[in-house]
Amino acid sequence: PNIALFYDFYSFNNEFYLLSELIEPGNLKEFIKTKKEIQIIDLMIMGYDISKGMEYLHSRNLPILHRDLRLANLLIKNEILLSNDENYRNYIVKI
Repeated sequence: PNIALFYDFYSFNNEFYLLSELIEPGNLKEFIKTKKEIQIIDLMIMGYDISKGMEYLHSRNLPILHRDLRLANLLIKNEILLSNDENYRNYIVKI
């Protein structure tokens, strides 16, 4: 549901660490900086991905609030999707 997978957490010297899936090429802020041109339809699909992730968080029995939703905290994953349609995408945004 457009949520980065969380595997475990641990603490060391009063610092906390989260272990989650590796999502490449990285965050949405850097992705947008490196692209020369992004089509409007791609931006709309990215917005939809973000809304699906937020909908999932907010629909839990005890809703989860993100509290820091910004481009640097949105991860973009390179997905190879096979499709007969020309209008397929090969990136998915996760929160």
